[in-house]
Amino acid sequence: MSDVQIEGSFELLTQDEWDNYLGVNFFDNMNIGIERFGVSMNGFPDISHPRLAELIQDHNNKVGSLVITYALCRHYFDKGIPDDPWYISPGKEGQSIQYFPNFKEEHWMRRYWFNYFSDTFYMKLSSVWDSIIEILNHYYSLDYPIKLGTRKKVIDWLDKNVKHIASIFKEIEQNQLYINAKDYRNRASHGTSAASVTNTIKSQKDVWTEVHDRDSNGNLRLDENNKPIMKKVKAKSVISMSVGNYTNVPTIMENMEKYSVYSGLKIQEIISLVSVKGK
Repeated sequence: MSDVQIEGSFELLTQDEWDNYLGVNFFDNMNIGIERFGVSMNGFPDISHPRLAELIQDHNNKVGSLVITYALCRHYFDKGIPDDPWYISPGKEGQSIQYFPNFKEEHWMRRYWFNYFSDTFYMKLSSVWDSIIEILNHYYSLDYPIKLGTRKKVIDWLDKNVKHIASIFKEIEQNQLYINAKDYRNRASHGTSAASVTNTIKSQKDVWTEVHDRDSNGNLRLDENNKPIMKKVKAKSVISMSVGNYTNVPTIMENMEKYSVYSGLKIQEIISLVSVKGK
């Protein structure tokens, strides 16, 4: 990392770039019109749902922040991050494995900033969905405390009382875009970006593995072709090395955009099913 030029690697977007990236339509359907619930940010709050207008406004603010994060991420993506292939074997200089063989000095920090903003993007998009749960929690007067496990409580209640809305959440959880986005978000929350090489070393306990068979003197036993004979043993611990796992940046960017569109459509589907006349 000491050979990587960090100074000057972070770039602010030009106005043309802001206009271009903020003008995309991936996020249009994520916003919720306050008027759809018959409430307003002006005047006295609705007695039945006193916090509803505020929660919707908070939700829309989250969407706005998400779009800005997308713009920053897309900026570094469009500058070029040549991570396909992400490794070759053997390497150009005879290494067993060479990661990112097409990278030049500037690409390392581009990938760093892409990872930084894509991690942030998935955390923010998860927060957008949290706000949908909060809106439903308040609208249906459940008022569960907002903490870990609230999402499950709200969806469980919906499953018993408003099944057509609960079914949408179940459908989302089976969608591959959601599954991948959840994986990227979980990696980000644990400090490992999806576009990072991981799991190059694996450790397993109490597993069967093959080892060279030896005689009582410790010499290798050979077969009729003079090749070492292998035998299976149960090892207390086995450590193995591999090239690891990596998700390239085009795959992540594609998911960001497609899952955003999908999320917007599902948000509008949920909102359209919520009755403004009561439970």
